[in-house]
Amino acid sequence: MAQDLFREAFNISVKYLSYRQRTEEEVLNYLKKRDYTQEVMFKVIDRLREVNYIDDNKYAVNYINTAMIKQNKGIDLIKKELLEKGIKEKIISTHLYLYPIKKELEFAKNIAINYFFARKECPLNQLKSKIYTKLLVRGFSKESIKAALQNLDQDREINTIIEEQQERYQMDATALAKKYYEKYSKKENNEYKIKEKIYGQLIRKGYDYDLSKRIVEIISGG
Repeated sequence: MAQDLFREAFNISVKYLSYRQRTEEEVLNYLKKRDYTQEVMFKVIDRLREVNYIDDNKYAVNYINTAMIKQNKGIDLIKKELLEKGIKEKIISTHLYLYPIKKELEFAKNIAINYFFARKECPLNQLKSKIYTKLLVRGFSKESIKAALQNLDQDREINTIIEEQQERYQMDATALAKKYYEKYSKKENNEYKIKEKIYGQLIRKGYDYDLSKRIVEIISGG
């Protein structure tokens, strides 16, 4: 009877593994849901290891390479996802040499540059804020994010585009400020409060400090 249960559990595990590579913990959780005893489950895991159907070291290596090259994920997110899949921290640390900090920084810079060119009509501060969030969510370190944003400031082509678009940025910001002025002046008589609200809105939209201040003063008559 015990041997029959082992054979049954082993066979369904092999089928489960046929769809894609799995970690030991994923297989254990799969068997737990089917109410196999611990003795049977661990015996199955041992046998799967023996025949090389599961290998957490190989899983970690493949996962890191795929997440790094094909999915452009940062180191922190890769660590988090591997831990969630049951890979031990020691195994993860052993294989993170595959993803050096230098490589993460390179990916972060490329993502930032590509994002800028895809949305270059937006104010730079707004773009930087969105790039920061995008990279943070994808698991890049704050050091890599900071370097990627600094790289935008130093990129000659990007600076040329920003300079060429300054007039349009100002026109867009002015139109937006006028819209807010009309809105707030209907409910508020205090000119100072109106100006502060408009200024806050422009900053939130990504327009820089000096431009926002200048436009608010112009549309409010100084």
